[in-house]
Amino acid sequence: MSILKKSIDSGSSYFVKLSILVITKDNDFRQEIKSILEHQYSRGDLAITDEFKEAINKFKQTQFDLVILQAGQNDLNYARFCKEIRDGRIGSHPFPIVCFYLTRPTPEFMQNVIDCGPDDILKMPLVASHLLTRLDGLARSRLPFVVTRNYTGPTRRKENPPGAEVIPEIEPPNPLAAKIKRLSELALTKEIDAASQRISQLKFQRQGVQLNWLAKTIYETVYRIGGTDSTVLANVEEIKNVSQKLYNDTAQWRRSTISDDTKALNDIAKAIQTARGDFDVTLLTDLVDVTERIQAEINRVNGLSGQ
Repeated sequence: MSILKKSIDSGSSYFVKLSILVITKDNDFRQEIKSILEHQYSRGDLAITDEFKEAINKFKQTQFDLVILQAGQNDLNYARFCKEIRDGRIGSHPFPIVCFYLTRPTPEFMQNVIDCGPDDILKMPLVASHLLTRLDGLARSRLPFVVTRNYTGPTRRKENPPGAEVIPEIEPPNPLAAKIKRLSELALTKEIDAASQRISQLKFQRQGVQLNWLAKTIYETVYRIGGTDSTVLANVEEIKNVSQKLYNDTAQWRRSTISDDTKALNDIAKAIQTARGDFDVTLLTDLVDVTERIQAEINRVNGLSGQ
């Protein structure tokens, strides 16, 4: 018997329901998944929709444990929806279990789905035993989450290649496992809050690392070629974008130099762009120095020194 089914059948006074959201435009899939989930998790809350606007509204009302997306033929809206969950733009947290069903995806679409951060990807047709086995596995064990410049979700590396950057991993809350452990809602909320805070810390850290990498790359390239080129200017523009985002995201930080430093960084980047290659090279040194100050301040505020 599935450990999820066994847990729910135990009659716990804590979690006895699984909150599930399904998004599909396929009527046959809708009927099949409804039958499977209602039979297996009869005490749960099941919402099925074919509209993303409705799905977003449901996310505002319910903290879902499981999201199943049956993506249409190479429809990128499903991947965008998952990415917005992981980025924290939809719902109260980025940790629901997310599973995709795909039908003959192109390699490009498959990569887009992988890059949005799902826990699992299954191929059509829908087979009840396959789905329940996958969910049972996810209830037992979930991959650790990583945060990079443009990705939040389960780690995709089986191992670190020699010389590759070691990316910190966090253990995400597992809403399905919470049913088995019979965690109280308060206990799960505390796990989610702690993990969400850690995700935010890592996002800020990655932005600091990215800014410093861009600044050093610009510095080295200008000295190597004796001026600017399209790549340098693209990196300068990216510094403006990242520094503005960091400024917006850290606006609530009090007694911090982040606000002044991100503004200074933006001003330096604009000066390099405006000069069109004819600028004082001390701007390059300033660019690197400011990004290093930003990195140090992020680590100080978030207690990430030495990581």
